[in-house]
Amino acid sequence: DIQIFIFHIENADQWRRGAKARVKEMGPYVFTMSVWKDIISWENNGESVKYWSSMGWEFDPEKSDPTYNTKMNVLNIPVYAMVAVVRHYVRKVPLSRFIEPFILGSMNLLIASHGLGGVVLKRTPRELLEGYHFRLMDTVELLSKPLLWLGIQLPDTRMPGNKFGLLNVKNGTPDGPYEVYTGVGGTKFAKFIAYKGNKSFKTLLGFDAYDNPKCNMFNGTDGATLGQFLNEDTKVYIYNGELCRSIYVAYKEPSRVVGIPTMRFVLPEAMFAGPQKNPDNKCFCFTPNDPDMCDGVYHLGTCYFGAPLALTFPHFLYASDKIKNSVDGLNPTVEDHDPYFDIFPSLGVPLRGRVGLQVAVFMEATRYVIGFGGFPDTVLPVLWFKVDMGVEGLLALAAGAGLWPLQLLDWGSVVGVFAGMGVMGYTSMYAFNKRKILRKPKQDSGTDIMKIEGQTNGPPAQELPLKSVVPTYAQTDYPANRYRMDSRGAISRRSDNPPIYTISQEEY
Repeated sequence: DIQIFIFHIENADQWRRGAKARVKEMGPYVFTMSVWKDIISWENNGESVKYWSSMGWEFDPEKSDPTYNTKMNVLNIPVYAMVAVVRHYVRKVPLSRFIEPFILGSMNLLIASHGLGGVVLKRTPRELLEGYHFRLMDTVELLSKPLLWLGIQLPDTRMPGNKFGLLNVKNGTPDGPYEVYTGVGGTKFAKFIAYKGNKSFKTLLGFDAYDNPKCNMFNGTDGATLGQFLNEDTKVYIYNGELCRSIYVAYKEPSRVVGIPTMRFVLPEAMFAGPQKNPDNKCFCFTPNDPDMCDGVYHLGTCYFGAPLALTFPHFLYASDKIKNSVDGLNPTVEDHDPYFDIFPSLGVPLRGRVGLQVAVFMEATRYVIGFGGFPDTVLPVLWFKVDMGVEGLLALAAGAGLWPLQLLDWGSVVGVFAGMGVMGYTSMYAFNKRKILRKPKQDSGTDIMKIEGQTNGPPAQELPLKSVVPTYAQTDYPANRYRMDSRGAISRRSDNPPIYTISQEEY
């Protein structure tokens, strides 16, 4: 299950006039989540596989808060995102200071004509998550038809059927295709190769997303596994096409799940830290003149045409004080909001875990669009989601029974040495004590037919060619008819050859 918590803006009127926003967490609203992959093809003799990745959601009213159909104050995300994206691109052209009022003023007329003015709307959690019809997009599609005739394709709005919903865009919609290694031919299992046929952000987006080549790389696995034989120094990277970057988990401490020793890995504080704390994140900071505004916040604008979306830890956990103090009503705690995975190290499989991330919006007022000016610049949380994973009940018992043998493999390098020494020692002592069974065969005559005696009251004895019963002797330098088995089951050479030692079948 996935639990979603929505932030209701309690003082919407005051915030629009310049006060600090005060939010209240509402929920949880619980959905049953399904994740599946559809294989497209196997490549390079099975060394890699291409597939589509999909997610599906189904609301669970029994586990959810009863306010799912209650109106609350939420951010007008689609309209504000359109204003912010247009402003983002206008500011890239020469004389943007003079062009911006004209362009945004035209947008103001379009927004007002559809009754969509205002940075805050009253919507139910159902509408915000499952979607509502965004009539403005109907008009945009109509006005953009001449562009289509000229071969100019507008970017994907991620609103199927012109319906805006934070879950609507992903509900059953395939993402990809992805391509990863399978482990065949010495390749690293699940290691990422390409996304939508591209092996870097430069080819995916048509430009370098970041100013550091390392940040533009697709690193890690697809998340199906975190790798095998993990240790305390392991840092596991996971690539997600929706984030336009690789995230990673790092070891924190030992743990146990249903009695099984595991290793706890976490999404570390440094992953979203500002460049003053983690220099490797300099390429991800879009406010270099104010690094506190990217401390604990990852800007998603690169993936979404400059949209002012951000990804953070829940309740701004680990964010800078400047970001935390810009909004009232949050209560970040490590116990409730820190993501972790308890992983069985040999397989890299999580046996228990909690994933929690928050979606927020960079807010910047504009006086050129009615209803979108006056509020303070801030990072406003919209919602956060939590996925608890674990094995319980009979599943826990099955997991424990299935993984205990694999734990023995972890100790195999140590136990195997001592066990092997013990077996050799026991075998040697046993052979020494049983040495009396070695004896010379009788020198009586034999035939080329080996007789196998049956039980007293069983079927009659069978006569089989010796070669069919003891084929290994036929593979030597001697003919098969130089050996025989007497009525006691003892194998020996014929009397005209040098004697060999024999052992009866019963003793063998």
